[in-house]
Amino acid sequence: MKTTTYAPQSLAPHGAAASITSGLAAVSRFLAGVKAYADDRRMRAELAELDPMLLKDMGVDTDEIARVQSAEVFTPRAWRA
Repeated sequence: MKTTTYAPQSLAPHGAAASITSGLAAVSRFLAGVKAYADDRRMRAELAELDPMLLKDMGVDTDEIARVQSAEVFTPRAWRA
């Protein structure tokens, strides 16, 4: 009796499944970006509410406090690597 062996097929999706998979990955990346933006915006709002003396203690220079309080997108000089 002759047995037939079959080569294992790739586990990667192909055809319509590949299209759906890549679409879901794109949506996932988009949602991750939206979440990161929302987290950054929330953090800027929280920093803007802090007392100027606390900001100075955290390393924000005097000339940068107004920028932090206006929730501007920037990195204070003391926080840069």
